[in-house]
Amino acid sequence: MTDSTPPRFKLDLFMLVAQQDAWRILALLTLLDEPVSHEQVAEFLAAFDRGNPTAVETASTDTATHDTTIADLNEAGVITETANGLIRGPRFTEAFEVVIPS
Repeated sequence: MTDSTPPRFKLDLFMLVAQQDAWRILALLTLLDEPVSHEQVAEFLAAFDRGNPTAVETASTDTATHDTTIADLNEAGVITETANGLIRGPRFTEAFEVVIPS
């Protein structure tokens, strides 16, 4: 079986998913029932940033960066943004294959 995905796309996908917030958003989609709301994403990323699970109660203030990351992941087909929130996109599994968590 040959891989028909162009190498450049794989590199671009790797560079996108390897970003800290992008990887955390993908991890969140594996943990929670879909769809995941923007509010849940902001709360989860705030908890990660603060290193404190109780920080989930306070949403992150850096929503512009989160929104940009979400838009980039959506454009790449890694996630799909719906009216109800975020769900796994057609390239979600491929995104996990190009980045190995450390």
